[in-house]
Amino acid sequence: MRARYSDSMPPDDAITFSPVAEWAVKRPDSPAIIDISGMVITYRDLSGLVSLWMDALVQKGVERTSRLAVVLPNGPEMTAAFLGVTAVAACAPLNPSYSREEFSFYLQDTGCSGVLVSAGHPTAAEPAADDLGIPCYRLRPVREVLSGASPFSDEDAGSVPGDTRIVPHTRPDDTALILHTSGTTGKPKRVPLRQDCICRNAAAIAGSLALTPADRCLNLMPLFHVHGLIGCLLATLHSGGSIITAPGFQQDRITAWLQEFSPSWYSAVPAIHHALL
Repeated sequence: MRARYSDSMPPDDAITFSPVAEWAVKRPDSPAIIDISGMVITYRDLSGLVSLWMDALVQKGVERTSRLAVVLPNGPEMTAAFLGVTAVAACAPLNPSYSREEFSFYLQDTGCSGVLVSAGHPTAAEPAADDLGIPCYRLRPVREVLSGASPFSDEDAGSVPGDTRIVPHTRPDDTALILHTSGTTGKPKRVPLRQDCICRNAAAIAGSLALTPADRCLNLMPLFHVHGLIGCLLATLHSGGSIITAPGFQQDRITAWLQEFSPSWYSAVPAIHHALL
């Protein structure tokens, strides 16, 4: 039975992590993230990953008022990092392909106190952060963290908590996400989005599409854009479904992905729709 739109609204105290915690209890073994590499992360494991990321960030002095930039490619690492950051602070996802000068602008404009990057995929964010005296936290691959490694490459091994009853630090009226306009008519402008607004938006999308735990979303959109983060990722997690994390739009691989992963829906910009016709 398909969910009704009116049934999909989140509780007033919901934050971005709330659906993961809820489904980790209701359907712990259901797949939350399906990576095109074949790795599957259940809701139980995703909840544990977020808890580990959250605790590691708090130990580094991150607070509710902190702002952290996340510079990661699409994939399980970006998903877990986004949820972990927004459970304790505000997240400013940035395009990994930005230049050093562009990173310098965005890091200063958002007032970031830290930058999360991939230990294995260097970007211009690291020298830009060094120029500004902002610390970089290098994340290990999720596969290693699930095997007992610490989220950060400069720390000793940890363990994924088995208890999914996490108490996040952020509140519904806190800023969860800091994005920027395209800047076509001038400098890009900051667009802060609150936790409760994001949750209602994701819930509205899930409700309007009548998504259920049986649905799978093939995400082709970058997770540093609102479309990918809210329209695909958070809408999927709100419904208890699965998101297939592709590295982006690769026209020559779409058919293979459709055949291998059998998604029930996807969302993209008109240019991608047109390219697939």
